[in-house]
Amino acid sequence: MVILASWTVLAKHGTGYHRVCDMSFLEQAWTTKGYESKLPLLDWRDYGGINYMSPVGDQDWTGRCWCFASLHCLESLIKIDQYPPMFNQDFSEDAMEDCMTYGIESHWRAAAYLSALGPVLESCQGWTPSYPSCLSCPQQDYRLRDMITIAETTAAIKAALEDGPVMCAIESEGTSMGASIGGYDGSFVLTDGPAAGIDHAVLIVGYHEGTGDPGYLDGNYWICKNSWGSDWGDNGYFYIQYGAASIGTDPVQFINWEPSLANQSKVLLYEDDGGVGASVNPGAGHNYYYICQRLMPTMDGTLVGVQWANFGNNFNWMVRVYDDMAGGTPQTMLSSISGNNEPHGGLIEKDLTTPVALTTGDPIYICIQLHNPTSTLHPIDVTGPYSGYAYNSDTSIVGSYTENSADLIPYDWSVRGIMLEPGVPTPTAPPETPATGPAGIGIVLLALGGLIGLSAIRKR
Repeated sequence: MVILASWTVLAKHGTGYHRVCDMSFLEQAWTTKGYESKLPLLDWRDYGGINYMSPVGDQDWTGRCWCFASLHCLESLIKIDQYPPMFNQDFSEDAMEDCMTYGIESHWRAAAYLSALGPVLESCQGWTPSYPSCLSCPQQDYRLRDMITIAETTAAIKAALEDGPVMCAIESEGTSMGASIGGYDGSFVLTDGPAAGIDHAVLIVGYHEGTGDPGYLDGNYWICKNSWGSDWGDNGYFYIQYGAASIGTDPVQFINWEPSLANQSKVLLYEDDGGVGASVNPGAGHNYYYICQRLMPTMDGTLVGVQWANFGNNFNWMVRVYDDMAGGTPQTMLSSISGNNEPHGGLIEKDLTTPVALTTGDPIYICIQLHNPTSTLHPIDVTGPYSGYAYNSDTSIVGSYTENSADLIPYDWSVRGIMLEPGVPTPTAPPETPATGPAGIGIVLLALGGLIGLSAIRKR
């Protein structure tokens, strides 16, 4: 078991990113499918003469870089999708930290929050570094549906940038500034410095290659948005050579959103309060793995969709909804969907072709075939509280499940159900918001003889 390093402080500049899992195993889904970018310059601060970036924030001394990077990514995605007119709302980083009790400080925690609870406006819960209690603010009309993982290669990140900014991690102290990049003024391109360890989340908003472009430094480098205020760097931005200081570690991108759950009279059923917090390894030969998670409705309604986390790209998937579980075998299948060669892993949401009627207090079991073509690592939630109703199987989606109750750390699966409240018409088509803008849209747990985890949780 490896515990990841905690966040550090750079003068008044905080960091705060934790790695959930080393995903350097990701294959290049973009380049293998012929999507490699050929552009020599891309900058979302000036894309066709339009600035699609929201204002630079300042996390002060706190460890909330993951809040700033993720919300700035969502704000830019909405700007790109909705232009014109220009979206100009400012989401609250403070609320993301204070209103989500559980989770590992990462893009996965942000995705879990934006899928279920947020975002809310900065004007309702303003920024303060003192970690106050969560305020009661209305959820805005933007709920995250999908976050994709990107291969840790220059080509893959460049290709993804054609759809919008990319979040990633960096060694904030591992640059050519030496012990700290706190005094960087944006007048040069950062290069490698002493190894320091991954600790900071930033937003890659573009790249530059070559020489002689007016307004740009010469060289090949990423253009990145930081969260240390507009008086740092080049108005809050910095430039760094490809690969320097581990830039481009854990790259992810938000790609789909929809109106909020509240505005659609939807309810999210889940047990993974903190989202993905670690990985589990069932051992050699388990690129396929089968999981079940019990979810408990707290009102009558209709299950219309399922969201889950999956490591790996170009994977096959299967989702089945069952009425019960007995002796390690799911009972009475109520709905099933499947797909092949899903190009990108991450947080995936799919709509059921056959919705399922739910009754208050009558649980359902969502079983999923996880597939990681290039690794045997699979995502779990270890932040608790734990339901005691999560199951795994080495062999098949239809049976031989074991309760997750014997591992060193109990865990639930990152599986969520999307339920319509009573009386709300069932949608006839997936509600993803189409892109209308300029672009389409640490703890590693090694299983010893099997996987297993337990405990008790509040129900929604």
